[in-house]
Parts: sequence; structure tokens; C-alpha cells
Amino acid sequence: MSRPMKELERQRWERMLSWLQDKHGMDTSEHGFHVEARAVEGAGRGLFALRDCLRGTTLFKVPSTALMNRTTVAKLYPRLRERRLSGIHLVTLHLLLHRPPGDDDSSDPVFGPYISTLPRDFSSHPLHWMVKQELKQDDVWERRTFVHLPPSAAEKLYALHKRFWNDWKIVSSVLAEDQAKLPQSSRTDIVSTSLDIVKDATLTLGYLWAWLNVNTRCIFYRIRANRADPDNFTLCPVLDFANHYHGQTHIFPVIDSEPWSAETKKLPKYFTFFSPSQEGLTKGQELYLRYGSHSNSLLFAEYGFVNVVPGGAIKSGEYPGEVDVEELVEYQFTEKGSLGARMKSALEDEGYWGDWTLHSAPTPAHPSYRLMVALRLLHALESNNARDHEQDTAFESVLEIWRNVISGYADYISPQNEEQWRRTLLHICERITDRAHTRLETLSTLELNTRTEERSWRRWMTGNVVALWTEERDVAEAVKASILSGVEF
Repeated sequence: MSRPMKELERQRWERMLSWLQDKHGMDTSEHGFHVEARAVEGAGRGLFALRDCLRGTTLFKVPSTALMNRTTVAKLYPRLRERRLSGIHLVTLHLLLHRPPGDDDSSDPVFGPYISTLPRDFSSHPLHWMVKQELKQDDVWERRTFVHLPPSAAEKLYALHKRFWNDWKIVSSVLAEDQAKLPQSSRTDIVSTSLDIVKDATLTLGYLWAWLNVNTRCIFYRIRANRADPDNFTLCPVLDFANHYHGQTHIFPVIDSEPWSAETKKLPKYFTFFSPSQEGLTKGQELYLRYGSHSNSLLFAEYGFVNVVPGGAIKSGEYPGEVDVEELVEYQFTEKGSLGARMKSALEDEGYWGDWTLHSAPTPAHPSYRLMVALRLLHALESNNARDHEQDTAFESVLEIWRNVISGYADYISPQNEEQWRRTLLHICERITDRAHTRLETLSTLELNTRTEERSWRRWMTGNVVALWTEERDVAEAVKASILSGVEF
């Protein structure tokens, strides 16, 4: 449900539009600008259609000079060129140096009106809890909630946590060593004289704010010829008001354009966004941007939320639920000792180690092909009755048959092997279901011993964790039902 934004937020939105028009020449008239920001119940704010729009309407065009990316920000730090900092490092450094103090606006003379519209607080993001724990500033609720995360979500958070600290070590070294090369910060509270900046709690949490704004709001934007270059991203005014939806997107960016031909390699003058080509938009309609086909565990780790899934939608296949079972399957190989290590090596050689998942859609619920490949190899020797001293020869023989299966030259290793890996898959599903039931019971008893102003988002975040476990349970039960009914995968 949308509602008018608070007066302060509305003023910031209007100042940003004036800045885009006056400083960058953006068309914000009724002919060239068809969106507006509004507050959204439970989601902060969102982007809405200002008027009815025909199919394929140009919703807005943001001048490339108003974007925050490596190209635009590097120009502000010419004396840091020899450091060869990445786009992430430069953009987050700039945000840190010009973070708005309290409820005030950013005083950055270049991007201040845009920076002022960015989210001010990431207390609800689980990475925030992890960094606070490292700084010994976390509380009991944060620690207990983190302990109750599904293993796959926790693993993704650990990876995110590692990325954050690696980036902060680089940026903090710039603050410590190259202060003379930095433009003046617009903040009066930045003090870069600490002997160990990377452990300075105030600066670290300030950088975390900058880093999470980039990590949760950047969009692919090609500034390098190589599409896979990590610097191909940007922060984009107006666009980052749009909320994510796992279904249809309403805002289509032009991410590749003719100026990126091999001859010119020039950036386009505008970053352009269109409405859907299949249907028009209605005045007042919220315009969603699909962040990607991500699992809920990844959305939780990277963005701090999960998709809202109606009850029963996962088991019916209406919603594509997904469960990462990597830690359970990897344990199965570890138990096999040296033989398991050889199997791991074979899976790595063929590109099938890890990324093992269960899926509720498309129906019938099923394991990923990668998981079937791994489980077939896990049980490859069990149907050969090979003695210990014969296993080397037997393994090589079975490995050849297994490779024929993944190459499409054979349907399976043996009927016994098919029965064995399906039985293991059934046990994995039962293990997931059992632990999900246990965690859901525990989460229902967690108390919110916290301040009133934090109680709302903590209750919401507990609901996100419950949703993750519910998805694991429902997907596992759906795959188990497929196995027991004899579905051929």
C-alpha cells in the first residue's frame, strides 16, 4: 500500500530532481518523466507511475554525468590513479567521505542531492549484525537470530562478510596513507588519524553504510568493453527507489547500446529506462524492478530481505522454491575419505563440484542436474562389489561410465546406482525437513527484548528467517513426494 512520503523525504526527492534537471540537463517534464517516489507500507519507499503509459514508453532518461560509477567518481580523485582502485573502492570511498550527518543532507558539491536520497540505516541487514559482532557491538537478539539461519544463507553471508572486510582494508589504507591526495571531505566528523583505521568502529560502520548502499542498489552498466569486468556497474538516481519483485519487471534498462561498438567504445549520453513492451502502465501503479532470478537465501544475504511467498505456493510449484544442499552433500563425500577426495577431484575436473540444489518448479519438484551427477558418482562403486585392493581399477572403470552418462552417451551407470542415489536424496530431504521443523519451533519462541523503535524491523526480519526455513521444508517435502511417487528426473 502506497502513501505520501514524509515531508523530509519528499523534499529530498524534489531537490534531487532539480539537481538532475539544472546540473545535468535531465528532462523531468511531464513529456519525458513518468515516475514518482512514494512511501510503501513495509518497504520504505517505491517508484510509481505518474500517469498512464503506453507500451514501450520511455519512463525516464538519466544523464550519464549524474551516475555514480568508476568513470564519474574517478575524475574526482586524479591523484589516486596510481592506486588502481576498483569502482567499488572509489564509489564507496566517496560515499563515506560525504555521508549525510543525521537527518541533514549531504554537503557533497558533486553528488550531494543524490546521496541525500540514499537509505540512511541498514540496521536490519544481517551483514550489519556480523560486522557489529566483529567490533563487539552486537546484541543478544542479533547473535541468536544469526545462529538460527539456514546453513546456505549463513554461508552466503560469510562470503559477503569476507568481501566487505577485504574492501574496507583497501579503502582504509587509502584513508590512512593518502589523506593529502583526497579531496576535502564534506563531513566534520571524519578523523583519519587512527593508528588502526580498519578497527575504528565509527569509520568501519560508516564504510559499511556506504558499502551496503552500493551492494544493494547498483545495477549493471557497461563502462568497460569486457562485459564481465566488475567495474560494469553504477548507482543510478531515481531508479534505486524501485523495489524488487520476483515476477514481472516494469522497468527495462537499456544496458547495451550502439556506442559500445568496437569502433567507438563511447559511453551513451543517457541511461534510458522503458516500460514493458507487452502492456501499458496505469497511473498510480507501483513499478517493480526484478533484481535477478535469485534464490531467497541469496536475496537475504545480499539485500537483507526475501520474496513474499503465499502459503502453499512452493509445494504447488506456483513459486520456484530452491534449497542449497551443498553442505549436506559435501559431508557425504568427506565420509568416504580418500575415495571421496578422488570423487571430488573428478567432479571438479568436469565442472560439477558444488552448487547442488533442490527445486519446487517447474513441477514435478526435483533435484538439480548437478546434484544428480554428484550423487551418481557418490554411489558409483557400490554396485560393483569391488574389494579394497581392486578399487583403483574399479574406480577408473566406473568413472568412464559416469562420464558417458554426463556426456549423453548412456542414460545411467546401472539400475542399482539409480536406486542408491535416489535413496540418498530421500534421506537428504528428510534431514532438511527435520531440521526445518526444529528451527521453526525455536523461532516461534524467540523474544524481542529490544527497544520500541527497533521492534518492528526485528519482527519483520524474524519473519524473513522463518520464510527461509519454511521454503527449505516445503521444497524438501515436495522433492520427497516426487521420489516416493517414482518420478523420473
